[in-house]
Amino acid sequence: MISFRHCAAWRLKRPEGTQKTLARSCSLHSAADSLSFITRDELAKKVIDPAQRCGLDYLIVDVREPWDYSRLHIRSAVNIPSPLMLTMPADALLDRLAGASARASGKPDDLTTLPGQLIFHCTLSLVRGPTAAVKLIEILRTARSIKDMPDISVLDGGFKSWAKAYANDSKLVEGSDAPSA
Repeated sequence: MISFRHCAAWRLKRPEGTQKTLARSCSLHSAADSLSFITRDELAKKVIDPAQRCGLDYLIVDVREPWDYSRLHIRSAVNIPSPLMLTMPADALLDRLAGASARASGKPDDLTTLPGQLIFHCTLSLVRGPTAAVKLIEILRTARSIKDMPDISVLDGGFKSWAKAYANDSKLVEGSDAPSA
């Protein structure tokens, strides 16, 4: 669930003009109620656990810009930049997420299923990650009939927290600045 701490941080750290949108995101109780936060340690366990299958059990969505993503990102994360995600038509976004999930799971023919958990993050997970997560919750509730609603989570502390702990662990990061295996 989005905590007041996160909503207040959004209002304090964002430039003028974004406050109304972010405050609106905080007030979307029905969407925000389905949003939870996952710690970097919980996510790290998920990424390295062979019983947890990327694309089937979870999918990590990195909403940072492509140049940040290409340098270093969480292993197996897919990149859908925030500006693209927030302006993409609902069906196109769902198709892209289902396609990424199918490729990650090794089942490229299944473009109709989302994984059990979608985990969003940006640099700090204060604005872009939570906003993208809330947008997806709204889309899932209004645009398509989904049999099993996936859990929607945001990485607490964002990629900055992740990199602080795991930037040198080749099992948990990849990209041009990643350590060699």
